[in-house]
Amino acid sequence: MPKTKKVGISGKFGPRYGSKLRKQWNEIAEKQKGPTKCPKCESKISNMREFIGVWHCKKCGARWTGGAWESSTARGKESHRIATRLARETSEAEN
Repeated sequence: MPKTKKVGISGKFGPRYGSKLRKQWNEIAEKQKGPTKCPKCESKISNMREFIGVWHCKKCGARWTGGAWESSTARGKESHRIATRLARETSEAEN
């Protein structure tokens, strides 16, 4: 089997489909199949994507929603930050 150091995971396509499409597919596939950080146990392991938008941690068994190719998106991080800020403000207002 030939080495795929330069082309990475998209080496299975060989010379087909054009270099630009293979590079785009390579970026998406590495985000999807590479190691990500679990929001519950904070371990940086290879999490499994169950189906589009739903991710599962192999270590602690946590399930969460994310992007189609990434376990967390910029918009998701922003909404989580806003939600924690609002929760903190309501708890401070009660005290």
